[in-house]
Amino acid sequence: MRRESGEGKAGCLLTLLVLIVFGFVCFRTIPVMIDKMDFEDQVERLVSEGGARGWDAESVKTQINDLIRNKQFTAVPEDVKVIGSLGRGGELRVDVKYSRTVDFAGYPYTFNFHTQAKSFVGAL
Repeated sequence: MRRESGEGKAGCLLTLLVLIVFGFVCFRTIPVMIDKMDFEDQVERLVSEGGARGWDAESVKTQINDLIRNKQFTAVPEDVKVIGSLGRGGELRVDVKYSRTVDFAGYPYTFNFHTQAKSFVGAL
């Protein structure tokens, strides 16, 4: 008859603890990454449409700042740069630095992102 002495309990508890921590980090991180990817897609769409329709740089900058607020990111006004030529079919270039702070059980971590987008040249 085999006797059990409970030697495997520490390893099991340690593995369970690591899995719980990993799950918590993923739970807090994945939504931020999804918002970042969605933000980048929307900025690229906005820049492409703005370049094709001849939107001025301030209009595009205002829309990007609204998008930053809607996605709950933070950015200072100097970190949103829009350079573009006026007129229909002109080229727009956007450079955005933004961040979001997430609290990991009392430890705040700031995710810093940098997105660049460029419109194609030509009118719709």
